Amino acid sequence: MKQMPAVRSQLIPFVVVGKPKTLKSRKSSLNNKIMGFYGTEPVDPARTKATYLWTGLRTPGIFIIEVQGDAPNYSYGFTLSRDSHFVGGLKINSMGWTGPLGAGTTPYVSKGSFPGQYLPEIVISGSNGSFLIPVKEIPHTEVDNYIKSQAEVDVLQQQQ
Repeated sequence: MKQMPAVRSQLIPFVVVGKPKTLKSRKSSLNNKIMGFYGTEPVDPARTKATYLWTGLRTPGIFIIEVQGDAPNYSYGFTLSRDSHFVGGLKINSMGWTGPLGAGTTPYVSKGSFPGQYLPEIVISGSNGSFLIPVKEIPHTEVDNYIKSQAEVDVLQQQQ
């Protein structure tokens, strides 16, 4: 039986001709030509907020997280996801779609809530590293007032 040679170009959706000098130049040359990719986004720890709302006895409270940063152009679909493999606390990853890559950055804001037991600090992770963020506590007697104040802030921001 005669064996046919495998044709590699039929197995791979595209072929890169020539070998870039460095891995970085290869990544940038490929990223400029293909669709967007999903991954972590840069985080600005100075503009990142974590708040814990106490909900009462024998019930877990809620972490309200707001992450801000400057993502590479063109980024979209920002989300916060809990790292289920992180042990010893709460770790949140700032995720989004980026590409095709363009020059410059765009500011973004991503918000999310996560149930859990109170921790004085949590970890927020992005493409530029992981950061310990202090958690502000809101006692259960003040939760309603806090939520109303945040709703008012959101309405004012939408009007601007």
